[in-house]
Amino acid sequence: MSTVRRPSASRRAAGALVALVCATAVLGAGPRRAEAVPLDGRYGVGYAQAIGGPAGLAINLGLGNFIVETLLGFQYESFGDTGRASALGLNAGVGGHFQVLRAQRASLTAGARLNLLTGRADAATGQGTTDVFQWGVDLPVRVYWFPDEHLSIHSEFGLSLQLGPADGVLTDGLTPNGFKLDGFGGTSFFGGLGLTFWWG
Repeated sequence: MSTVRRPSASRRAAGALVALVCATAVLGAGPRRAEAVPLDGRYGVGYAQAIGGPAGLAINLGLGNFIVETLLGFQYESFGDTGRASALGLNAGVGGHFQVLRAQRASLTAGARLNLLTGRADAATGQGTTDVFQWGVDLPVRVYWFPDEHLSIHSEFGLSLQLGPADGVLTDGLTPNGFKLDGFGGTSFFGGLGLTFWWG
């Protein structure tokens, strides 16, 4: 069964450690430039975690104060016994982030994202497994830090709505034909962390 799960305690601890190191670096480093890092017309690639489930490769495009972002990840499972078929799960997200506030090496954004999840899950009937298509909507808030004009580190938090398909679900805590609303929970105490390399 291909299932979207929340990160383990070890992953949350690792995320908290990374965020703590980043926060220490921010407090200890002095400003290097007088203006905000421009993103208009630039491209970005890296990793991001959506509060609504998808996580993986993140591709970004800067359009003025707006950042268009796509997320793509997958999971493939192959089992040694012949009683279970291999399964491929995909998770994707498409959204945008508007820079509400900008500083020398930081910015605050607010945005929206559509999340799509596919994979094999336990059937709602209790008989075997079934292929599931699940979707949801995020209203993320991000805090970006730019240690360099080509690199950004961000943390994401906000509101996430996930809808449970009738035939089965891929997300823990969600039931068929139900829904789950998360508010400012994130994937750890510091939210969903991400890293992006910018060029152009």
